[in-house]
Order: sequence, then C-alpha cells, then structure tokens
Amino acid sequence: MIKKFNELIDVDVPITKKPTFKLNKATREFEEVKGKEIDTLTWVDCLTCLYENGAEKVIFENVPNEKGELLYKDENDAISIKVYVEIDGDRREIVYPVIDGNKDVKLENLKQSDIYNAKQRAFVKCVAVNWGLGLKLWKKEDLDKTEKDEEKSLAEQFRTLVNTAVKKCGSIPEMLKHLNGVSEKKIKELIEEAKTIDGITKTLIKVLEDDKKSK
Repeated sequence: MIKKFNELIDVDVPITKKPTFKLNKATREFEEVKGKEIDTLTWVDCLTCLYENGAEKVIFENVPNEKGELLYKDENDAISIKVYVEIDGDRREIVYPVIDGNKDVKLENLKQSDIYNAKQRAFVKCVAVNWGLGLKLWKKEDLDKTEKDEEKSLAEQFRTLVNTAVKKCGSIPEMLKHLNGVSEKKIKELIEEAKTIDGITKTLIKVLEDDKKSK
C-alpha cells in the first residue's frame, strides 16, 4: 500500500537541475539564465519513488477533449493538456500548460515532443499535488520567487504590478477604470517617483553600511 500524503511529502527525491530562461527585450528571444537553475523531479524518478514507497500499480495518460484532441486552448490562445494519474485505483486529473522550459509554446511552433514533455511534467505535478511526493520542490520554488520579488526595487515591483493588471484587464483604459480617475500619465509619474525613492534608499543603506564599518 502506498504511503500517506504526510509521509510522501517528506521523502527525499532525486534532484535534477533544469535551466531557466529570460526574454531578451532587444532580440525578443528567450535566453538561458546562467547560474539560475531550478530543482526538478523527472518522471522516471517520480515513478520509481512511487513504487519504492508502496505503490503497486501506477498509470498516467492524456485525457482528450470533447473532439478527441489532446490539446486544450483557452480564450487567450494558451495551449494545455489534461492528464490523469491513477495509483492503485485512485484516479486524479490535472490541466498542465504546454511549455518549453518556462516559455510558452505557440501553436504554430508546436512539436510532438512538446506534448510528450508536458505529459511527463503533468504526471510529476499531479503526483505532488495529490499524493505529496516531490511537493517540497514547488514550495522551494515559490520561496525562491518570493525572495526574488523582495529583491526587486520599488519601481520594478510597481511596474510589474501595473503590467500584470493591464494584461489581466486587456488594455490600459480598462485597467484605469479600477483606479478611480488615476490617469496613465499619473502612473508614469508614480514610477519615476518610485525610482527616486529607490535611489535615496540605496544611498541611505550605503551610508548606514559605511557607518557600521567605521565603528
């Protein structure tokens, strides 16, 4: 019999390093970020760990849509797949985006290997979410993202927040409707003010650090 969730979450799983990518605004191409790899669990190691921890029969497979196709597409043209995982008769499902690293894959550039890789990743995440095995990897990833966000300057955080809101609302005018008369010009002014605050903050931190060194 497979172990319980609170036991599987504490299992030390084999770690595989995976590269991350960042969009180069000049070339509009994604480039690998050196020294910023993330910890992952491969589907083979996940499957092996399940059997090592009591599973007797593990199955995972794609769930086709109503047309019998493997791909699902949302209103933003983002593509995903649905996968089911069944462990000893307990079946769970997960919807997972079709991505290449941390980059979205456009439908016209889609390869069969993209679907196959997404299926494997979906299996691992479905196991983590529903049975606990490997879940700490996602917890660590979330903590790393939080730390990175905290490292961002005030201006960067504000700009990211504005851009995310615009994307969700669909346009700048739609986003501004939620801000009680705040104009696009005022948003830009606030970003510049945030840059000023960032500069003052850095200067004050340096003054305090120099003061500590002199003592």
